[in-house]
Amino acid sequence: MKLKYFVSRSLPFILGLGLLLALLLPVAHIAAQGSSAQSWVELVAQGVPVSVPPGGANGPQASPQGFTYYTDRGTFDGDNPGLPIEDFEEGNVGPGGVVTCPAPVNSSSSGPCFAPGEILPGVSFENDPTPSPDGMVILGPGVIGNSSIVLGPNFFADNYNIDFDPPVDAAGMDLYSNSTTPVSIEIYAADDTTLLDTTNSNISGSGVFWGVASTAPIGRIRIVSPNGELVDDFAFGVSAAPGIAIEKTASPSTVTTNGIVTFTITVSNTGDVNLDNVNVSDPLVPVCDNAIGALVVSATVTYDCSDKPTSSYTNVVTVTSQLATGAPGPSATASAAVTYTSPTSVSLSGFGENPATIPLVMFVIILTLVVSVGYVIRRKETA
Repeated sequence: MKLKYFVSRSLPFILGLGLLLALLLPVAHIAAQGSSAQSWVELVAQGVPVSVPPGGANGPQASPQGFTYYTDRGTFDGDNPGLPIEDFEEGNVGPGGVVTCPAPVNSSSSGPCFAPGEILPGVSFENDPTPSPDGMVILGPGVIGNSSIVLGPNFFADNYNIDFDPPVDAAGMDLYSNSTTPVSIEIYAADDTTLLDTTNSNISGSGVFWGVASTAPIGRIRIVSPNGELVDDFAFGVSAAPGIAIEKTASPSTVTTNGIVTFTITVSNTGDVNLDNVNVSDPLVPVCDNAIGALVVSATVTYDCSDKPTSSYTNVVTVTSQLATGAPGPSATASAAVTYTSPTSVSLSGFGENPATIPLVMFVIILTLVVSVGYVIRRKETA
C-alpha cells in the first residue's frame, strides 16, 4: 500500500525529470561534439556556434631585432603604404559555407577553393607540418563572426605557413579563430628556415589585426597554435618609399629699385607611390603658392612667379603632400637668395662727409666754371 502511494506521488516528478533529461541530452551531446572537433569541417557540420569576443589592441611596438609590430591597420597602412591586399573574395564558397582544398593555396591553385590567378602572386598559404588534400579551408561569411571569406588550415592541430617569393619587408592581416587564446607568430628569413623573431597576437572570431615591418627580408611567417587560425585582407610586399623634392631659382638674383625677379619652382615625385594634395607654400612671396593636387610617380611640375623686392632676402618655399591612405606624405623645402641694391650715387670724395658742405662745394664748382667761361670769351674778344 505504501509502495503504491509512493509511486503515485512520485510519478509526476519522475516523468518531469525524464522530460528534462530528454531536452538536455541533445544539447550536451552537441557540446561534447563541439569540444571534440578536430577541424573546421567537423565544427561547422556539428552546428556548434562559435561566438568569440574581439581581442585587445595596442600601438606599434618595436623589437630589438629590427621589427615593428602593429595591431592597428590604419597605422600599419600609413607606415607601409601601397601594399597589395589579398582579400580571398574570389573563393568558391557562399555565406555560412565551408570548402576544403589541398595545400598550398597560391596563384597557381586549381581546385575547389580557387581557380588559377585568383590569388595574388608572390604569396603562398599552407598547413604545416604535412600539407594534405583537405589541409586548407575557406569559410564563407558569417561562420564565426567573419564578414567576408577567410582562409586557413582545416585541422586545428596544424600550424599555418605563409611563404613569400620574393621576400617582403612588411605584412599585415586580420586573424580569426574559434578561441581567444593568443597565438605565437614566428618570423623567418628569406631562406624560410632561419628564425629571426617570435611574437604573439590576440585573436578572435570577429578578427584582430596583426602586422609586421622589418629591416630584413621576410621569407616566411608561421602562426603556431592548436585553435584553427584563419586570415583575411592579407597585405604584403616591399614597403613603398614615398618621396618628394622641390627646387627654386631666382633670375636675376640681384635687383635695384623697381627691379623684378622671376622665381622658377620645380616639384617632383621622387618616390614609388602616387601623392595627393601636393601644395607649395611661399610665405615671403605668396604669389608663388600653388595647389598642385595629385602628383603621380616620377611626375614633375614647373612654374614661374615674380616679385619686386624692396630689400634683400632669402626666400624659403615648402612643399607638403598626402598619401592615398590619408596619412601625411613627405615634404621638402628649397630656398633662393635675392640681393637688393640702391641706385648708384655720385661721390664727392675729398670734400668731407658732412652733407652740409655739399652746397658750398657745388657753388665753388659753378663759380669756377662761370669765371673760366668768362675768361675764355674775353680772350676771344681781345684777340
